[in-house]
Order: sequence, then structure tokens, then C-alpha cells
Amino acid sequence: MGQAARWEKIAREWNGKYYPAKGLGLEQKVVAARDGYLAVIGTTVRDGTGVAYVAIRFPRGGTWQSLPEALEVRIVRFRVTVPGFRTHEVIVVTTLLDEQAYPDEAIAALYRRRWAVELCFRDIKTTLGLDVLRCQSPELIEKEVWLQAIAYNLVRALMLEAAWTHDVSLERLSFKGTVDTLRQLLSLLNKEAIIVQDLPGFVSNRISHLFMNEAAFVLQDNVATAEQIDKIFRECFGHKMGPLETADLIGLDTVMRSLDVLYESFQDPKYRCCPLLRKLVHAGHLGRKTGRGFYVYPEQ
Repeated sequence: MGQAARWEKIAREWNGKYYPAKGLGLEQKVVAARDGYLAVIGTTVRDGTGVAYVAIRFPRGGTWQSLPEALEVRIVRFRVTVPGFRTHEVIVVTTLLDEQAYPDEAIAALYRRRWAVELCFRDIKTTLGLDVLRCQSPELIEKEVWLQAIAYNLVRALMLEAAWTHDVSLERLSFKGTVDTLRQLLSLLNKEAIIVQDLPGFVSNRISHLFMNEAAFVLQDNVATAEQIDKIFRECFGHKMGPLETADLIGLDTVMRSLDVLYESFQDPKYRCCPLLRKLVHAGHLGRKTGRGFYVYPEQ
């Protein structure tokens, strides 16, 4: 089956019309699909100019109507040679028509970098936990997507600034390399790094603040005294300090604000701040730093 016959067969299968595009010098033809939607367009020219004028039919009305009926494009051909793999020719169609401003070599180099760009985006996206949408309503999902775009661009801008500052290639910067460097530094300090995903509250706060908040509820409900609650944690669980002692050490205002952030971030009632804890903060009893919290501390 010849080239023209193959295009005619495609046109019939799409129940569309066959356009030979006479006078455009296209090796391939333009096939308009069912209801006027574009199915296939020609991409190469015989005269070697590298420019094709492609006529496209659009359905009446709607967004498609605002698009141009003809589009001038430039065709760039180059070969990709990788040791150990078969050499193949690549054809890039672009609307960048100025060959002086955008030479073929630059477009070919940009095409070869497309996988690096996608990999960088994927690495940043997964590292920052942006690969999963967590909101449930369309309005919040839209906001989440915008925030992810802002976060991605901020990180990329920071990487670019670091590359310029230290006069190194941007490809040499990586999250994994940064993490490995920090691990080596911490090992010299006899410390160990535990790498987790980044979400509001961190692992330690999300767990420890639940302990402190629920201990405040137990105290508020007169189930046990502050001394009894902390003694259970010290002697039964082997903690150095009980949850109420820990809250006083951190500062009750800090604990309250952290709980509020967790509640606003996850909208989970388990992070609702205990009224007793909030009452102490409003009264100015913030723990050790003010001399009174869940315990009273004698003046030093």
C-alpha cells in the first residue's frame, strides 16, 4: 500500500475528509477527523525550506474557534547518537521561526535535555511531597496546585542562585547529594539523620503534642493529677519526663500554637487544643519561663 493510500485509509476510518494540501509541498497529507477535529497533519516539506503551512479545520464555536486556521511552523531535523544504541533521526516541529535567534543546534540541545528537565521536576515533586493531592474540594485542590507550583519555582530559583554563586553547573546540584553531605557531617558529630517526608508538624510534634494535649484533657477531667500523669509516663514507659512536664519545658504558648497549626492543616479534631491548656496560656501561665504552668516553679 502506497503512502497516499495509507492516508486515504486513515481518513475513511475516521469518517473524515481527505485533503491533499495541494501547493504546500507536504509529503504527508492533512486529514480532518470526524466532526472537523484534526486527526493527522503533515510535518515535512519537499522544498527543503523547513517551513510548513498547515491548514486545520475546527468545529464551529467554542474554544477551537479562537485558534488560527493556519499555523506556520519550522521543522528541525537532527540525529541522536548514543554509544551502544541505534542512531535515529528526530524531527522537532516548533513555532520558533527565527533561525538566527534559535539555531538548529540550540533546539536540538534543548530537546536532548527534556528528560533531564522532567526528571528534575519529578525529583523535586516527590521530595517535597507534591506528587499527591490531599485536598478534597475543587477550590482547595486549585489552591494546592498553585502552592505546589510556587514551591517548585522557589526551589528551582534557590538551586539556580546556588549554582551561580559557586560557579558550578546546575546539573551538579541535587537533593540526594545534599542529603548525603548532611549525613556525612552528622556522622562526624556522632549524630544520625532520620529522613522522613515533609508535612506540617513533623513526626515528633504530631506525636508528642498529642500526648501533651491528651494529658491536659485527662487533668481537666480530674481523672488524675499532673504528678500522677507524669509519673505513669516516667515509670511505666521509661520517659525521662512526663507529657505535662515536657509541655511546661517547651512553653505552653508554643504547644498551643503548634496544635492550632496541626488542626488547621489537617482539619482533624484530635488536634483540637484542650480548653485548660488554652486557659493557662491566656492567663499568662506559660510553664517554666513564667514560673507557672501545669506546675508551679519556685523562683530561682
